[in-house]
Amino acid sequence: MEQKQFKYQKIAEEAILEVFQKDYFGLLALPMPKVKFLTKDEENYRSGEYYITIGNNWQIHLNFGELPKRTKEFKDEVKVLTRHEIEHYQTCPYDVIGQFRMIKRIIDTNRTHKNILSENSISQLAGSIANQIADIIIDTKNFIKYPKETLISEVNWIKKGSGDSFQSEARNGKLMFLLKEAIWKKNLELNETDIALQEKVKKLASEFEENGIIDSKSFLDKTEKYTNLLLDLIELDKNDFEQQQQQQGSGNSQSQGNDGLREKNSHSQNIGNTIPSKDDTNDGGQLVFQDPDKIESAINQLAQETSIDEFELILNISGIKLKDEKEKKKIWFEQNNVDAIPIISKKSKGSKNDMSYPSPWKIGDPIEDLDMLLSLQTSPKILPGITTKKWEQQYSPEPLDEKTNSDLLLVVDTSGSMSDSVDSNSRLHQAILASFGFIKFFEEKKGKISLINFSSNVLFCNWTKDYDKVKDTLIEPQGGGTNFPINKLTELTVLKKEGSVVVIITDGDIQNWQTTLTLLTELCNLDNDVFLFLMDNKNAVNRYSELRNVGGFVEFASNVNDIRNVVFNQIEI
Repeated sequence: MEQKQFKYQKIAEEAILEVFQKDYFGLLALPMPKVKFLTKDEENYRSGEYYITIGNNWQIHLNFGELPKRTKEFKDEVKVLTRHEIEHYQTCPYDVIGQFRMIKRIIDTNRTHKNILSENSISQLAGSIANQIADIIIDTKNFIKYPKETLISEVNWIKKGSGDSFQSEARNGKLMFLLKEAIWKKNLELNETDIALQEKVKKLASEFEENGIIDSKSFLDKTEKYTNLLLDLIELDKNDFEQQQQQQGSGNSQSQGNDGLREKNSHSQNIGNTIPSKDDTNDGGQLVFQDPDKIESAINQLAQETSIDEFELILNISGIKLKDEKEKKKIWFEQNNVDAIPIISKKSKGSKNDMSYPSPWKIGDPIEDLDMLLSLQTSPKILPGITTKKWEQQYSPEPLDEKTNSDLLLVVDTSGSMSDSVDSNSRLHQAILASFGFIKFFEEKKGKISLINFSSNVLFCNWTKDYDKVKDTLIEPQGGGTNFPINKLTELTVLKKEGSVVVIITDGDIQNWQTTLTLLTELCNLDNDVFLFLMDNKNAVNRYSELRNVGGFVEFASNVNDIRNVVFNQIEI
């Protein structure tokens, strides 16, 4: 057996080299395909496995299973399969974003189809459907150039895949091969007897040939039309199966058990392609992504063309595994707020670097330092050293006039009333988009950022230039109630008091407003800029008008564009 494999290995290498040098004139920017031979106990031994992995480049894998007796037949098959995989790279999907767009069109088509499949079902099928469409396009291109070898290979593949029982397959499982037969106008020995199905396929073949089979501008239109017919056929197959079940009847308990078994098996019979295309992998597509970093530009482009839930779904369908789910959200928000929001602190040249801030008053401190009003605002119960408060002065060792870059303190409400970040119409979604715009601006300036993500709980980042850490904390889901984080805000402003921009985005009431106002007033007096964006309603602005009187900005903003406009207007002023 080893001697036979060695012989066939040499034949495969010679055939591959001939295709690379003769058919493509040695101009391919691809490494030579990797050849492997499957053992009899491996799943796809009868048909073999053929696919492309994408890492540093596109690597073709030809894993041959059961070998033909005649070496010429094997050599011709190697050439056909090599051309097939090369054309995925050369023609369709051509590149990674092309694959993503085909999957998106399949999902979109299903959502508007009268026989819509569940999200779970279409997610399982979308990669395979995209592969079927690509196979029709590239196999037709190869058939036009190499008709004899391509035709023989296709007939043999169908026989191997169907076990010589093509006619008994479900309609949707036969679609790809019937369409090739209609476009090629050659007998693939399918012997289809369903006249209605043949008419549907004939119409689709005509639509595929419009503008030429390899017209890349019409690939997505072809994808939509193919998917529409496939969904129609899936519904017909499903109805046929249900009628068969009704005719058989429930019978006795044994019959019911058999019905359950038949229903379990019906999914594979009635949905999807039961005869595999040449390069369907276990993930359902012809491309296997090994390293997401190598396709970063395609992932970024996809994020700009999709909603956040579509983006996550297409990456999952494509088998792309990022660090975690937060990474997908972070990429999407980064790409959908490509413009930084230039919010600037207008610092004076003076050295106002002393600041008052609330701190616990303890027994032993001077009695005149105790601020009863501040203590009662903190808690109605007076507990010395816990709820008793005083004001402290702190001097910053860093003179204000030596600062060259302002920094950002970002406070974002992620409570339940802000809704879900996935919903593009939600307050939280819009708040995060705006926050990414602010972060990008300060990242470009290499400024420090501190973040408070608050609801019933508080998540925070101390002053840092680790911008990924800030973004990760920002998109951490919370929910719950709206408890304004005055204590954490106080802690962070003590550490960094001048040359900062403070941005607060919320849709709820700010508890302890007078204490918060005192703190924000101190920041304004030190020439920091304080922005309070309220996403609830316009009337809420009036409750916080005192902040405007001390130089802060209080504005209603329902979305990221409102927030941008406020910032740009302040720059113009």
